[in-house]
Amino acid sequence: MKLMALLPFMDKEEIKEFANKIVSGEVKGISLAVVYPFLGRDNLDELVQELIKQGRNKDIYAALPFLSKSALNTLYENVKSGKIEGFKQEVLLPFLGKDKIKEMFDDLVQKAQEEGTDEEDDISVIFQDTE
Repeated sequence: MKLMALLPFMDKEEIKEFANKIVSGEVKGISLAVVYPFLGRDNLDELVQELIKQGRNKDIYAALPFLSKSALNTLYENVKSGKIEGFKQEVLLPFLGKDKIKEMFDDLVQKAQEEGTDEEDDISVIFQDTE
């Protein structure tokens, strides 16, 4: 019998304990992602906080579709502020609301302005090469 067949019949607390054992390394050979759909949102949000502390971005990426809106927004704010290293903020796009996406856009525009990048110069170089 496969593990996946049993997970829907376990209670949330048992699944939480099982997930914590995977995170701690007590249980090996099982992907953490298989338990995400069966964890309650609060339990998953807590688990992701632990994954953030451990720097396990790959496991966090797999959890994104199951996180609460609040946890996603917090995750975005942590990524934006640099508290989470190596996390690609663009993977959050499908899960963020319009307000956060606009905020991300505005931040990127502001950053480009601060860095003094001039796209016109980049474009003119491209066209100079073709003349």
